[in-house]
Amino acid sequence: MSHGHGKLSSKEKFIKWRNYQTCQEAIFLACLNEFCDIQIHKPAKKALVTMQFLPIESLIFSNEDSISFSKLIQTLVKQRMNYEVSIGVVPKTATRRSENYRFILSLNILCDLLSEFGYVLLSKAPSPRKHRKKKEPSDKDALGETIHFIIRNGKVLFNKERIETVGKKVNQYINSIFTTNNTSIIISKNDPCLNSFVHQFD
Repeated sequence: MSHGHGKLSSKEKFIKWRNYQTCQEAIFLACLNEFCDIQIHKPAKKALVTMQFLPIESLIFSNEDSISFSKLIQTLVKQRMNYEVSIGVVPKTATRRSENYRFILSLNILCDLLSEFGYVLLSKAPSPRKHRKKKEPSDKDALGETIHFIIRNGKVLFNKERIETVGKKVNQYINSIFTTNNTSIIISKNDPCLNSFVHQFD
């Protein structure tokens, strides 16, 4: 419940932020699907309060080129937790934060991949100057920069509002592919439905 004058409670802020992270992930995956097959693992438990963040198993660019995404994230989360413990964070606290790191690191890697394929991802409105191919690294990246603009070939494909509205539809579409029995799905490169979500604003 909101507290006075439309102010959000800490829990509501967290839910809003987590849902936006999930929408970002969905849009990033829809954009990347032009270049690769996407294998997604069935979530271990159903999200009840927030939207369902998708556990990416692997990204398959070709028979010789694939990223074992879940293993990479697992390694990076472990490194982050070990680092935190080494600087004095209580292990229990570091473990509690690990789920959040998993989301943030997943988004960071997807951002990096999209940058490699010519997308420009910005946390603020693009300036009139020519768009940089890659965003400048910053300390914020370690904590996960929130992307509000996705640009390709000089054109804004997604702003914050589109990331939220279309991201929700993409997330629902991917979750709908799962059946009772399958534990993972593979979305083939250039999936027509994902393609239509990305190119509807062309």
